[in-house]
Amino acid sequence: MISVDNLTVSFGGWTLFDQISFLINPKDRIGLVGKNGAGKTTILKLITGLEQPTSGAVTRTADCTIGYLPQQMQVADTTSLIEETAKAFEEVLAIEAEIERLTTEIAERTDFESEEYEKLLHRLNDANDRYHILGGDTRDADIEKTLLGLGFRREEFTKPTSTFSGGWRMRIELAKLLLRRPSIFLLDEPTNHLDIESIQWLEEYLKNYNGAVLLISHDRAFLDNVTNRTIELSLGKIYDYKGATSEFPFSIQFANIGANPTISTRSAQLVVTDHAGHTATCTITQAEGDPVLQVSPASVSLDWNAYSAETSASFSVTSNTNWSIE
Repeated sequence: MISVDNLTVSFGGWTLFDQISFLINPKDRIGLVGKNGAGKTTILKLITGLEQPTSGAVTRTADCTIGYLPQQMQVADTTSLIEETAKAFEEVLAIEAEIERLTTEIAERTDFESEEYEKLLHRLNDANDRYHILGGDTRDADIEKTLLGLGFRREEFTKPTSTFSGGWRMRIELAKLLLRRPSIFLLDEPTNHLDIESIQWLEEYLKNYNGAVLLISHDRAFLDNVTNRTIELSLGKIYDYKGATSEFPFSIQFANIGANPTISTRSAQLVVTDHAGHTATCTITQAEGDPVLQVSPASVSLDWNAYSAETSASFSVTSNTNWSIE
């Protein structure tokens, strides 16, 4: 659906991305992660075409449509909440007019066996199919369901958008984006202005959505609940693997095993390494005759993705001289 091929982005002598490539397939649920400044938002802008790479290309299939939610955007102040949200169906309204025009023209013609008449029938059929795909039959119900899901009350539907705060205006734009039903959502911190109930509603919506999702979020639980694939940006490269962020692969090994003959205490370093090569350590000690291992700290933390990702392990001694992980 979308192919990112050998993208390089450079600013002067500094390279943000160095020939990165990946594919976005229909129904992918991708979490885009990385430290602040790694280029997550830039990736979204490159895919939408708002920014251009130094080299490389982003290609989309002809039928691919994109719904992009940036962190900040302007909302019109000249309409009511319901009227502004209904703008999501501008294409539906245009198709309605086309269906009406084609229906009238077909009814007035008598050349039923002509090629032109057959073309009109095909155009009408295509227009009806598109109309149903975009939710034309249920748009009023869909508008109500989406606004309620994002935390608006029915009595607010007729309020001017100018009376809502910046955070609630962002919810209006999110509602319009969801109602347009694009092939892929590109969402940059979509939960920033949502309460817990709205976040839960959005999670369920995205999990059941028929298209693809590529999202940036510092809400790790939201990422885990929505995504099934993770792309990490780190030092100009990407690391692409199946699974949510909490499923980042780690390797764990012991190093620097030693014994102190004076106090009869053995110690070891536990080295934890993630897939990108980031490491963290903790120290394990055991006094002679003591079956309990002392681990400090009890878990190790790797500072990637602007998160504090922790992993812990339990330990046992398999002999007098060896350590092992259970």
